[in-house]
Amino acid sequence: MIAARQAPLAVGLGTLVSSGALFFINPASGIFPACPSQMFFGIDCPACGGIRGTYALLHGDFVSAADHNVLLLVFFPGIVIAWLFWATGVWDRWGVASLVRSHAALITYFIVTLVITFTILRNFLPYLGSGLGS
Repeated sequence: MIAARQAPLAVGLGTLVSSGALFFINPASGIFPACPSQMFFGIDCPACGGIRGTYALLHGDFVSAADHNVLLLVFFPGIVIAWLFWATGVWDRWGVASLVRSHAALITYFIVTLVITFTILRNFLPYLGSGLGS
């Protein structure tokens, strides 16, 4: 069992290893399977273009990342900040954990609404698509 203090380190290490592998493996090579929502329904799910967008971000290409999945540019900074708060203990010392717990329902509704809205819009507005043509 991983101790509570080792959990952020384990998550960070796993993220670094998987990001390092993705840095060298171009998703356009066809090594990754196709998205089931694209395959079966012909629509982009909220994560469509996520691997290609992450690959672009790892190479510093923000425009291409936004072309593949603009939601990455919204979520990745938030995820990194949350991980840093967790890893440094600021999460508890500054009361962020209790603030998040007390507003968990509101935060969840906001994120779910954002993702659903994005999913609907990206299938109707061509510039929010997953950049499959590029």
